[in-house]
Amino acid sequence: MKKKVLVAMSGGVDSGVAAFLLKKQGYEVVGVTLKLVEPEKCLVKKTCCGIADIEDARRISRTIGIKHYVWNWEKVFRQKVVNQSVNDYLSGRTPNPCILCNQFIKFGYLWERGQALGFDFLATGHYARIKKVTGKFYLYRSRETKYDQSYFLYRLVNQDLSKIKFPLGEYSKEKVRQIARRHNLSVAAKPASQDICFVARTYREMFSGKNFRPKPALIKDKKGNILGEHRGIENYTVGQRYGLGNLRLQPSELRPRYYVMAIVPEENTIVVGKKEECFRKKILLRDCLWLDNLAGQFVAVGKIRSRQELVKARIRRLTDRRAEVDFYDQVWAPAPGQSAVFYKRNLVLGGGIIA
Repeated sequence: MKKKVLVAMSGGVDSGVAAFLLKKQGYEVVGVTLKLVEPEKCLVKKTCCGIADIEDARRISRTIGIKHYVWNWEKVFRQKVVNQSVNDYLSGRTPNPCILCNQFIKFGYLWERGQALGFDFLATGHYARIKKVTGKFYLYRSRETKYDQSYFLYRLVNQDLSKIKFPLGEYSKEKVRQIARRHNLSVAAKPASQDICFVARTYREMFSGKNFRPKPALIKDKKGNILGEHRGIENYTVGQRYGLGNLRLQPSELRPRYYVMAIVPEENTIVVGKKEECFRKKILLRDCLWLDNLAGQFVAVGKIRSRQELVKARIRRLTDRRAEVDFYDQVWAPAPGQSAVFYKRNLVLGGGIIA
């Protein structure tokens, strides 16, 4: 009897080719598209929640000869991802909804449902790899590190990865599109999506009448000098340059470019400074998840943004859930709410949320 694989399909080329490759490998493949936001609420183009994307997923499934279903999970997505993200924005933090969605929705509720329905594996179109080493399965960066998405998956390090498949981990994006063209998948040239559920601006527009209640207040420099007023701390992130308005500064020829250095939610204040003042070598992490066998202190390479170059760092675990990180080189504007993820070569060691 063939092993059954449930494939999360967004209607894009990556998940479509993932489903195709698994079917070619001899698995019984079933595709499912999760409707996480109502299509009429999609406020930006190139999303993964629109009717067109659902139809693309159905069309791909017909082409490769697999069953396809659409499950409406807007309620659970709102509970586990949207509400947490909204709360973070209002508290002066910058969340990463994609990480939350992977942890709680795709590899949480979706896999629980898949197991209950008798599936042997769950698969997605992520660019990452899972390897078996001495009897245990570990998460690794993709072979083509330019496309690697393990940063968004680091919170899976302690899960049972033996039941997860990432068919694209050995491929480049160009190769994936080539496979799609060769096998007549209609999405071969489809642009990458800007998932509406993961766009901060869209969150604000969707919930401006209910959850987001802007409270304009002061913008200061690090010395406490008042430079202007902001539109509400949920509109800003550490490292941001634009949207600061007309600051009360020196004559234009002496006026430096200012960036958000810090957000102080208890004072509803934005602190700005020059670019060089936004670099840091030390950060604190909360809600950490690590591989079981890691020492209390270790050296690794890591990053605080998905597309940042890896930087060597010393990590000291203060508790099971908190850690202190000393980077060997300065990193640009670590934003509270974002994640720092660490690696030993290509092995994902884990990480945590910047405090």
